[in-house]
Amino acid sequence: MLSTNLSRFSSALLLLAAIEGCTKTQTDAAGSSVPAASSGTPAATVSSSAGRTSTSTTNGGGAGARAGSNGAVASAGNTAVAGVGGTRASAAGNTAVAGMGAADIDAGAAGGGGSGAEAGSGGSAAAGSGSTAASITTSDLSATTKAWWAYKREPMYSVVTSKVQVPTRDGITLGCTLSRPATNGVAARGKFPGLIVELTPYALQQDNYNTEAAFFSKRGYNALVCTIRGTGDSGGTWQHAFSRLDGQDAYDLVEWLAVQDFSDGRIGQLGESYGGQTSYGAAVEQAPHLKTIAPMQPPADLYHNVIFPGGIEALPDGNINNWPPIAELLSYGKISAQDEYASDRAHPNYDEYWQKRTLVGRHASIQVPVLTIGGWQDGYFRSGTMMNIEGALDRTWAIYGPWPHLPPVDLDTCDVACVEDPLPSGVILAWVDHWVMELKDTPIPEKPNFVSFENPKGASRGFRELSAWVPEGVDPMVYELGSDNTLSATAAATEVVTFHEPTEANAGATFSTAPLDVDRVLLGHASLDLRAKLSAADANFYVQLFDVDASDKETFVNDGFLKASHRKSHTTPEPVPVGEVVEYHIAIRPQHHRFAAGHRVRVRIWSGPRTDLAQPQPVEVTLETGTSARLRLPGFAASL
Repeated sequence: MLSTNLSRFSSALLLLAAIEGCTKTQTDAAGSSVPAASSGTPAATVSSSAGRTSTSTTNGGGAGARAGSNGAVASAGNTAVAGVGGTRASAAGNTAVAGMGAADIDAGAAGGGGSGAEAGSGGSAAAGSGSTAASITTSDLSATTKAWWAYKREPMYSVVTSKVQVPTRDGITLGCTLSRPATNGVAARGKFPGLIVELTPYALQQDNYNTEAAFFSKRGYNALVCTIRGTGDSGGTWQHAFSRLDGQDAYDLVEWLAVQDFSDGRIGQLGESYGGQTSYGAAVEQAPHLKTIAPMQPPADLYHNVIFPGGIEALPDGNINNWPPIAELLSYGKISAQDEYASDRAHPNYDEYWQKRTLVGRHASIQVPVLTIGGWQDGYFRSGTMMNIEGALDRTWAIYGPWPHLPPVDLDTCDVACVEDPLPSGVILAWVDHWVMELKDTPIPEKPNFVSFENPKGASRGFRELSAWVPEGVDPMVYELGSDNTLSATAAATEVVTFHEPTEANAGATFSTAPLDVDRVLLGHASLDLRAKLSAADANFYVQLFDVDASDKETFVNDGFLKASHRKSHTTPEPVPVGEVVEYHIAIRPQHHRFAAGHRVRVRIWSGPRTDLAQPQPVEVTLETGTSARLRLPGFAASL
């Protein structure tokens, strides 16, 4: 049975890894595998206000004026919001988390969405005036962080396991495996701290999770691995993904484990992906005996992270919204992919169904220290994990590595599936030893810190310790979308660029800078502000950001999404007035990326991959260039 389960689990993880690869290749247009359009390929029609037309090309060669050394405008008034929540009011009076990546939740997107950069009368902006946040610096890992990651503590016990049914407040029981420290095959005497190692619907991975639990039990922890209600051996009915009941059940698990005769009452919770979300659930529900959580690659809001990013439907079985069939496999069929997709499609707007399943707006309830680990290459939750970090910034120690959506820490399970170059087990062990077991002298940084891998892998400085993480970023440069498909400091007379949707791959409207004369580092949430006229009531604005080398090879950096009718609200969308110029703000998901000297920045605007995103009805999109079309890149004005 063990070998059968491992085989099934390995197959599922290989499927997930393959999907991750497809996501990076197709959805993200992953630069190395998608060649740039040839320099002579027509991309869009450019018209001046005087009515002349010409065919532009995608080579983005050094045409157009540029100020200073790299053709960028430094932004004024960095109004970055740090600390808990980072909220701003929308046009409808709702609240949104600033800098959440794929789309602000129900925020008034028109007019720049709070980027804090306004051009002066000449179309350029002065650097630094009115900044509310100091510059961010990056450095090599500190001695404390190195000691933390190198932490080891040898096993002291063997392990005994048992199956238990844990009651919840409404009488439903959750099926769990309990691992306990043991001596000579018998549970060790005395009281021990405890960990909820996983609360997840993925029963097929049970053996793998039990191996993780054993890692901790050998070192003096009681450890529970449990399945969500309606899955595995748990009672009740599956409530669809990320039900509010998940957090309540996590609370009940913490409290049950805390009061057992073999428990000393100190409990922590960890988990990867779905288990990361349930860890956050226990914290926002404020389980009294919870000492800390350590979620890895957790989502924050399914609507915005993967199902309807920016209000655009991610197509079933595409490279973005493919969780339901994976969940059906990993839950032994307890989750129906067909039912999950049907439930998603029944709620195309950000209604009460989604609002009850989000962590956004609830992070302020977290009262315990948090270690959150995310991956810059996570095809599902690279923005969702960051939303969670930013929601509890003053209580979170964060690590973001160069990883896809696979386990990022080696807890004796990497013979099955892990990311390449995972973090050592000491990262999690030291964390729980410090906050749960309360061992003295465990090398955890005294204050919350942020360690981020500077991409691209192999061409950067690797892991860097940040002096701060500011959601909207600081030290930005602003590039204006100019004529001849350039990104530069100044633009010619206001012109328009026209393209049609649905768009063919690598078409749409593409703009590039001149080659950079020095390295520039993107650190934070980039964004694009546009003014556009539509010939129909809706369109997709799918925005890709690329790093382009001297041979015109594109490397995908990140992307952003906005359905035009969702420009003001995802709860109550409004059709676009046909033929009128309307403002749009497209948030690009956060990234830490070094653009090498001689490389160019490129942005492409189109309707998105037809295999992954629902396409609009045929529509002509007419973009204004000049000062009203601005790409904001935080960090670019600093020497990082």
